[in-house]
Amino acid sequence: MKDRDPSILQMVRAQFLIGIVIPLTIGTLTAIAVSGVFHVAGFLLVLVVGLGLHVSTDVYNDIYDTKQGADTKGSSTRNYYSGGSGILAENPYLMKRMYMLARLGLLFSFLGMIGLLFVIDRGLWVYVIFIYLVSAFLSKY
Repeated sequence: MKDRDPSILQMVRAQFLIGIVIPLTIGTLTAIAVSGVFHVAGFLLVLVVGLGLHVSTDVYNDIYDTKQGADTKGSSTRNYYSGGSGILAENPYLMKRMYMLARLGLLFSFLGMIGLLFVIDRGLWVYVIFIYLVSAFLSKY
């Protein structure tokens, strides 16, 4: 174990969470255009779902890249934007912690999706659940 473990923000590649801003903005503006109102609870729940799935995707990506050898220090494909964080290549003992972070991302996103069901029309439930399940599957695989 190193003297100083990477922070959780480094492990989830927090600098890339900004990627959720554009889809969230487009979705929010579309919802406002359709309904005519800004629903704060719905916005916050969608934010939780989006961030949870994003974190899960980034962390699972690091795990699988490391297992497949794409995150090794000598990899020609590894740079700041691709090849992952390299945290597991440098700190393999963090694998269990990374799995826990990925699973927590899925858990928080699932709880956000369940909460969202309470603030949207019942007729939309099947679509929200379907989109969530596909997103969660793609997050992991």
